Amino acid sequence: MGFLRFGGAEGYRVQVWLCGEKACQRLGWEWKGEEVVGFSFPQDLPPGRYRLRALLFRQHRLAQRPLCAWEWEVVR
Repeated sequence: MGFLRFGGAEGYRVQVWLCGEKACQRLGWEWKGEEVVGFSFPQDLPPGRYRLRALLFRQHRLAQRPLCAWEWEVVR
């Protein structure tokens, strides 16, 4: 289980992705920027190094490009 919280993100949307060597998958769906973001990692995740990406979007549903992206390396 992982948690994120962004200060000053009120009025934005947050998505969290887990990226491997070949593909990415969204962890959960989407959260409001002012919420604590809680997400679970896949149960069948093989050992290795992954990139955890948090994306910040405008509130409007048609906004498909993130305003900001943060990335961390995670190891299982």
